[in-house]
Amino acid sequence: MARHSNGQENYKPAGWVIAVAIAVIVAVIALLFFLLGGDDNDDVNNAADSETSAQAPAETDEVAEESESVAPSAESATSETSEAAESEDKEAASSEPATPSEKAPAPAAASADTLILLDTSAGLAGQFDQVTGALANTAHALGADGKAVALWNYSSPLNPGVTVGYRDNLGFGNGDEAADTIKAFGTGGEPQSRPAIIAAADTAADRAADINGPVRVLVVTTGTVTNMDDAAFTEAFKQAAGDNVELSVVHVGPGEPDAAIENVATEFTTVDGTDAGAVADALKAAAGA
Repeated sequence: MARHSNGQENYKPAGWVIAVAIAVIVAVIALLFFLLGGDDNDDVNNAADSETSAQAPAETDEVAEESESVAPSAESATSETSEAAESEDKEAASSEPATPSEKAPAPAAASADTLILLDTSAGLAGQFDQVTGALANTAHALGADGKAVALWNYSSPLNPGVTVGYRDNLGFGNGDEAADTIKAFGTGGEPQSRPAIIAAADTAADRAADINGPVRVLVVTTGTVTNMDDAAFTEAFKQAAGDNVELSVVHVGPGEPDAAIENVATEFTTVDGTDAGAVADALKAAAGA
């Protein structure tokens, strides 16, 4: 006899389905645990990074402090090295001989008892006031400095029977008297400079022997007209001057300077005689006053 359904059916899941469901649940639980654990690890890592960042500036500051403590020593060493180098350079420079362009200028002449020898030839006429004014001031200055002043003038002989071209106007004495006499001269004739300089040097040498000191012959000249040759003049001057006479020469005006006189002179200057300031400066330097 056949069986018939009553409309009700009992369903029972298979065992493998239950096993799969359990596995899924376990996997989900594991995934959740992993995710939650990962966040914790991130928090730990972030915390570690924060601690590292917080410590870094402190370490940097310590390095900076160490650098600063070392820097002054380096600067000191550099400074000492530079100073040592400069010192060595100065010592080397002082030990090296100076080239002609580097030599110090010669010191100005010192004042001394002075024989003034003034050219009063016709060549002085166009510059007489400028030259005699400056020369008179020089005589005043020498006297004020305690120096004795003698005064000569020279040109070719102007009067009949006169054969010597130079005149001994004043012996060594007061500079003010010499200044007054300078302004009273006239002009004329030719400049016989060489014989006048030899005679003046001889007189100056006698004065030098008397005072046991140097004497200067200060010549103001416009040039030379003479029959005396260079060699004879040079030898005669050396014999007359000796070792204690200095020859300072100021050539004024457009006339040709005398090369032989320049060669024996201690100082020789050429200047425009119409320029009172230039003449005064030249005479001041030549006389040392």
